[in-house]
Amino acid sequence: MFAETFKPPTSKEILCFKRQYYIGENSNLQNKAVMTVDVNKLELLLTEKHKFLLICGPRYDGNNTVKFSYDKFPNYAQNKNYLGDLLSKILDEVKVNNNLHE
Repeated sequence: MFAETFKPPTSKEILCFKRQYYIGENSNLQNKAVMTVDVNKLELLLTEKHKFLLICGPRYDGNNTVKFSYDKFPNYAQNKNYLGDLLSKILDEVKVNNNLHE
């Protein structure tokens, strides 16, 4: 009755968010948001991908995945929104700089 059928993510749904729950105790880690994204699904040019990976630095795992985490806000939703905004700003920066050199 309350169960939803599983729908795999579409090609436009490229972000994966994770969260931890602690039953019976309060933990600051419950507010932490972790976002992973497959770099190949960002549809970047080679030069844009290179710049993106340089900006991401150690967040890139070498297997086409970039992982971000954030826990400075008091709840999970704020931290999740921050990570989405951060990714958007990085992508804007990569694309703006790339257009200047062409």
